[in-house]
Amino acid sequence: MANISLKFTNRNGRFCLCATVKGISIQHYRAVDELRNPDFKTWDKSAQRFVSRRPIDSANNKILSDVLRHYEDLLERYDFESGRELFAYQEETEHLAV
Repeated sequence: MANISLKFTNRNGRFCLCATVKGISIQHYRAVDELRNPDFKTWDKSAQRFVSRRPIDSANNKILSDVLRHYEDLLERYDFESGRELFAYQEETEHLAV
């Protein structure tokens, strides 16, 4: 797996997936627009999950797991130097699939 760590965070008022190269402080972000009516009052930063028992929060947690799993799979298959490369690769392959 690449030397890149992933976590969810809020940045400039948007909920994002943050990719950080381990050992340096350069971060790259991808907005997570897939969530449905997220209630950020129930967001637990350390758990990286919505912590209520509401069905919408459970559904959003599944979406987050799917997003994270997708990018972790890419990191296992390819050698990206940065989050920028990782997210650019995803955008390229998404565009080609359309």
